[in-house]
Amino acid sequence: MTNLDKPPSKPYKLRWLYTKKRESNFKNGKVFCSSNFLIKKSVIQAHPFDENIKKYGCEDVLFFTDLKKHDISITYIDNPVIHDSEDSADSFIFKTENAIENLVILIASGKLSTNAYRLTQIYEGLQKLKLDMLVAFIFSKSKPLLKRNFRSSSPSILLFDFYRLGYYCSIINKR
Repeated sequence: MTNLDKPPSKPYKLRWLYTKKRESNFKNGKVFCSSNFLIKKSVIQAHPFDENIKKYGCEDVLFFTDLKKHDISITYIDNPVIHDSEDSADSFIFKTENAIENLVILIASGKLSTNAYRLTQIYEGLQKLKLDMLVAFIFSKSKPLLKRNFRSSSPSILLFDFYRLGYYCSIINKR
């Protein structure tokens, strides 16, 4: 996945920046992106996308995890998709929250393990150190400031990473 060369104006810059810094690194096998892949018909018929997932997010992680579990090799090709950054910061935050909520459901149902997703691996480390509730607390207090940053012309991807982690911690600690 790739993005437009010229960054868009606020409030569309967060999505553009996230694509550039996080999602465009799919070749290392750490990012699963279903927007651009080639698959044999027999494989997709044997391992279809989970139709029970109704909200946005993590369906591609579940799909590619299933392929890996069944020793189906994945070859990454250099066939870029242009992401035109049409999501505003608020829209992208909403989609991100939906994806994290799906992640929680998929883990709770046993469809995904916590080691399938970097966010959950970090959470487990925080939980072992008894810092997960502190992160959830800091997140709840800083959420309006974080969102203001995301809507700006200079959004921070590190703060967005914290937002995602804080949101995950807050959901898990409510359960």
